[in-house]
Amino acid sequence: MRWHHPLEPTVEKRDLQNALPHCCRHFFHPTRATLTRDGYDDFKWKSRNHRKQRHKALTPGQRPRTGKNLQHRFAHMSRLEYWNISWWVAMAFTTGSVIWVINGFFSFLPLVNSDVMISEAGLGWTAFVGATIFEAGSILGILEAWNREDAADFGWNFYLLHHKNTANDIGSGHPEKPSKQWIWFTMDTKYFHELGFLAAFFQLLAASVFWISG
Repeated sequence: MRWHHPLEPTVEKRDLQNALPHCCRHFFHPTRATLTRDGYDDFKWKSRNHRKQRHKALTPGQRPRTGKNLQHRFAHMSRLEYWNISWWVAMAFTTGSVIWVINGFFSFLPLVNSDVMISEAGLGWTAFVGATIFEAGSILGILEAWNREDAADFGWNFYLLHHKNTANDIGSGHPEKPSKQWIWFTMDTKYFHELGFLAAFFQLLAASVFWISG
């Protein structure tokens, strides 16, 4: 099965799979795999978690992003990850959903309470703004899929967390993680082998139809 992410040299992969039928699964990249490294527990790699940068060890400010207790998880929920495009995707669809809930109140309250007048302006504007935000979120989803990390973090995270948390301290004797250049637009067909990109692509098509028709 296709594999498309560079690995830290001491890491090996196995059990590559996706959930597609056997007739076409080899055309697409795996969505799940097991990464192994001597002396460490096996790591269950998932393409969605990779795309969403859930396994990135450090923020750009070199602060740890990992934590297993409840306090760390609540702290992660409250962190504004402006540098993470996945955060912007989530914020766009969350905000758009809230606006559509408001649109629902404009639509149905007059039906259950005769004292509430129908507001065509409220219906129209909330529909337009909600659809526009969904369209923007879908575009961000495409950018997220194009700009997912090339290299899997497993292995390189160890060096980051155990060498003063800076890339400069990794240098001597340790492999350097491949860098990723930001992509604003590409016609590279390799992304059509990734289910995550295909999901974002069809989401954008659907959101565009929804936006235009709204």
